[in-house]
Amino acid sequence: MKIPKLAIVLLLVVIAVPGFAQQTGKVIPEATDLRMLGDLARKHQLPVMLMVSQQDCPYCVLLKSDILNPMMVSGDYTDRVIMAELRIDLGDSIIDFDGQAVSPRDVALRYKSTFSPTLLFLDADGNQVRKRMIGVNTIEMYGYYVDESIDAALKTIRNR
Repeated sequence: MKIPKLAIVLLLVVIAVPGFAQQTGKVIPEATDLRMLGDLARKHQLPVMLMVSQQDCPYCVLLKSDILNPMMVSGDYTDRVIMAELRIDLGDSIIDFDGQAVSPRDVALRYKSTFSPTLLFLDADGNQVRKRMIGVNTIEMYGYYVDESIDAALKTIRNR
């Protein structure tokens, strides 16, 4: 049986991209300063996509390796969204959108997003501009739904 070339190429991409993302450093960055992300979002009129995650969350790992890190590697999202990961199980404080030090868990509680993974779509001031995405149902369709949410959030921000 002959395997189509496109199937081989797609298989190689699925296998290689997660490792390539790690090697190139093109992985979703950890959120430590939401004010800085907000400033970038304001400057470029982009939404912030904040992934709420925890260390021992297998679905978080899946989401990052199959969807978010390949998005970072592709470069296709640099003019559409600012991405960051909010690790709610870390004890360190981060800088909130208002410049105050706050725990990552408190940020997640404010958005009623303590379940991980959750994707939040926020404006430069930290206001939700699109319904959050909770959990991972079907990874094969997840990228499509992320793209839809990014497009809707971007449209909301640019039409203000």
